Amino acid sequence: MKRRYLILAIILTFVFFSVLTGEIVRRYRFKMGCEDWLKLASETMDIYQAKEFLAKGIKYLEHKNLTTGNSAYFLKSPSADLGLWYQRLKRGEEILAEVIRRKEKGEATPLEISNTLIKLKEFLVDVKEKETVVTLPTKIWLFPNQIIFLISYLISGTGSLIFWISWIVSINQKR
Repeated sequence: MKRRYLILAIILTFVFFSVLTGEIVRRYRFKMGCEDWLKLASETMDIYQAKEFLAKGIKYLEHKNLTTGNSAYFLKSPSADLGLWYQRLKRGEEILAEVIRRKEKGEATPLEISNTLIKLKEFLVDVKEKETVVTLPTKIWLFPNQIIFLISYLISGTGSLIFWISWIVSINQKR
């Protein structure tokens, strides 16, 4: 009996860490493919670079089909609405394109360009405790599989804990 507990505990612990590794990999890929580009777009002082960086982030979202849906686990919320967030990013891209067009015609003032970059930064990032973080929908890197990850964590985490405790109890009872 104690051997069965040990085997199940090891298997479920392995599953738990496999799911955790999967989430870390997805988080890293999202950070490299989108989040870092959005942060660069918010930090640049050049309107052309801002448009280029924003376009790269948007391209990643479109490639991964992260343009509609809600990344919340159960209760849908505006802060987790991918469609709303994506539309705002696209609108930012349109505004940058318009200001660039006006700049090339000589119609955009440096103040207008600066204000556009400031508005873009305010939309893209938040400052939290001395750190600038990109504003993102909740757990967007898990979308559309966020429920699968949650259930996998619950089953493997709870199960491994139960079987490790059962194994320890069975060893102590034999003594």
